[in-house]
Amino acid sequence: MLHAIKINKLSQFGFPDIYSVKADVLTGRAEILMKCYGPNLKQVFCQNMNFEPTVEIVSSVCTQILERCQMLHKIGFMHCDLKL
Repeated sequence: MLHAIKINKLSQFGFPDIYSVKADVLTGRAEILMKCYGPNLKQVFCQNMNFEPTVEIVSSVCTQILERCQMLHKIGFMHCDLKL
């Protein structure tokens, strides 16, 4: 129950809307289904073949990803399936 309360607060920290949370009591694993707000990074780069991200852009994206993973970890979740 504690995780459910913390999960509901993730939107305050830049996470997308959460559609559902499924937990398997036997394995202790959980699945969080979040809204996709647009194309993923691979799609963006494929659509813009001439786009060359600067070091600042790459650094900013990586920092945001790591910060969100750290937030998930602090409430007891580990992200096992990052897709870039």
